[in-house]
Amino acid sequence: MSDHVTTEALHQQLLDDLVATLYCEPAEVDDDTTFQDLGLDSILGLEFLGLVNGRYQLSEEIDALYDHPTLAQLVQYLGGRLEQLQAERA
Repeated sequence: MSDHVTTEALHQQLLDDLVATLYCEPAEVDDDTTFQDLGLDSILGLEFLGLVNGRYQLSEEIDALYDHPTLAQLVQYLGGRLEQLQAERA
């Protein structure tokens, strides 16, 4: 990925992918509610990560969702990962 992704853009893209996976509305997703409480089980989690990995050319595994169990935490984590990967490719 050559372009820098802002935190706001990352948040919006992850939110879009999450609501598409859960078949819900963005207003139903609170940044600090755990994925489990939102109804994201391991199978849906893999589907969600597949969207994220494909979009950002990552290879995150399901543990990323357990280690960063809210949208806010996942945005922060993936933002750091993307910055790290961008620096490595520069």
